[in-house]
Amino acid sequence: MAVTVVFLFSVAMMLLLAFGLKLVTEVRPDGLYVRFVPLHRSSRHIPLDHNLLAVRPITYSIVDYGGWGIRWVSGGKAYNVSGNQGVRLDLASGRHLMIGSQRADELAATIESVLSTQRVNQARSQQDGKSLPEDNT
Repeated sequence: MAVTVVFLFSVAMMLLLAFGLKLVTEVRPDGLYVRFVPLHRSSRHIPLDHNLLAVRPITYSIVDYGGWGIRWVSGGKAYNVSGNQGVRLDLASGRHLMIGSQRADELAATIESVLSTQRVNQARSQQDGKSLPEDNT
């Protein structure tokens, strides 16, 4: 009886994970937020800052990242639940991060837009901080 209960519970959990698992990705002004529902209680924050060298949509094979889920691979980490498309973020440390998305082009464009806005704001704040030379004539 106990073995049957454990087996049924295990099957139910696998079905819940297989069909109820989804990756929620949000791009906000302060960074990228990734959450596996229902496994993560809160989102993982990935800052979009000067450590980010490149953002590009990619198509990959399941072999590249060893399957779906959170995967640690040589030189990086991947968040993926299905499909073969995503966005690769290359970091200044030489590592990379891959976020799976069936709308990879849109995700990459949104990240680039946030980065562009950050650069403009940073340039403005640097320009505002500079004082003009005094005219002593």
